[in-house]
Amino acid sequence: MLHSMTGQGTGDATNSDYAVTVELRSVNNRHLKLNIRLPDSISLFEPQVESLLRKHLSRGSVSAHVRIESVQRTRSVQLDESLISEYMEQLRAALNLPDLMPSPELLISLPGVIGQTGGELSTEGGLGDLILQACSSATSSLLDMRLSEGARLGEDIERNLNVIAENLKGITVQAPLVIEQFSERITERINARLAQHQITLSDTDLIREIAIYTDKCDISEEIVRLGSHLHHMHELLVATTTNGRKLDFLTQELLREVNTIGSKANDVTIASLVVDTKAAIERIKEQVQNIE
Repeated sequence: MLHSMTGQGTGDATNSDYAVTVELRSVNNRHLKLNIRLPDSISLFEPQVESLLRKHLSRGSVSAHVRIESVQRTRSVQLDESLISEYMEQLRAALNLPDLMPSPELLISLPGVIGQTGGELSTEGGLGDLILQACSSATSSLLDMRLSEGARLGEDIERNLNVIAENLKGITVQAPLVIEQFSERITERINARLAQHQITLSDTDLIREIAIYTDKCDISEEIVRLGSHLHHMHELLVATTTNGRKLDFLTQELLREVNTIGSKANDVTIASLVVDTKAAIERIKEQVQNIE
């Protein structure tokens, strides 16, 4: 089964003190890159979140955003009266106006005058377990989405592999004809040159010379390797392990063999099949880049 590297997932967990929401977003990356955002006061839980994610994910750039709300605790607004007095003294001294009475709007807009108490996060009260519970739920949601997207990618790759397989059948049929036609052409040319210079050559020597030239357009080995790569890719599409890197490597090997076939077989029919095959491989290559 294929897993896409693109997806998102959300998980929630609540107890009597806190409500935790974890949002995960994943995009393509050659390796596993994690960006975990936790409030500074509870950043000590980050290694546990990272360990959980690495247990289930192997590739992709994954961002994890953790939101925490206090359930029962209330916040209260508090004025810092001593700071207000200090601001007033500084203003009066700076402006040389000892009787200055700044407006309330000005005073409450100054930094630190208004504060909030209550609602602070604590590492106690089972908050760590709650975060991991929400993260586990979000990870399951992300994996479900990546699996669904991976199935769609697999179907598209399968269609293109079938296109390549059909083209390979055509190339396989045409390959012996290419050698035969090339052999006839080279035989005519050699005989013409021998006659021109009044040189005689035994059949054995002639066959040997022809074999040297026809070997250059023999694509039978490339056909076998191409078929083997196709079979291997079909197996990887239904494997239970993540195989994005292997599929990427085999896609490069497919392109290598097809390019060799195109350069060795000087034939119009095969050239057309090669062009169509390379287009299918490029489509596979695009899809494989998104597979874990």
